[in-house]
Amino acid sequence: MNFYIHTFNKFYPISVLQIAKVKKIKNQKLNISTNKLDIKLTGQGSFTKNFIYLNNKITYINRLQIDNNKRTIESRRMRCIWIKQNMYTLLALSRSLWNITDNKTNRLGTISLFPIGIYIVNKGLNIYRTTHELYYGYCKKIELPLSYINTKILCGRKSTLYYKTLQYITIQEFIIEI
Repeated sequence: MNFYIHTFNKFYPISVLQIAKVKKIKNQKLNISTNKLDIKLTGQGSFTKNFIYLNNKITYINRLQIDNNKRTIESRRMRCIWIKQNMYTLLALSRSLWNITDNKTNRLGTISLFPIGIYIVNKGLNIYRTTHELYYGYCKKIELPLSYINTKILCGRKSTLYYKTLQYITIQEFIIEI
């Protein structure tokens, strides 16, 4: 299962863990992990706010693309955003697929330049997230410009956001773990 995380960046998964196939253990005590990667991958909150909190540095958002696919019956919009610390330090890529109900909006509201999580928190929406897959792998195109900082792995997750029990946004988030 190889796929592109962005236009020319092919992701080569070493391992893909499908959450639905994992047995759920009920009534287990919550173990607080200090591993930053665990928090980034399994956190239920805003992906960007987790980065700001864990890295204790200002992060910048670089919007790569917003494409609208008008060929399908139900219009969808793809949005890709890099989260980075400065011009040369890339931290993560978040790719989202929005179901659009009219030309500019979906049922959650207007697509903005804000990260999705921060947008939802600011609007006060009650959102439920289901994580479907966790990824572990590499991407040659991303590792080449970052080779001077010894990039080791590229992890990610695929989630769906629900609002009032209806599916609205599918998100793939990829984390460059340094």
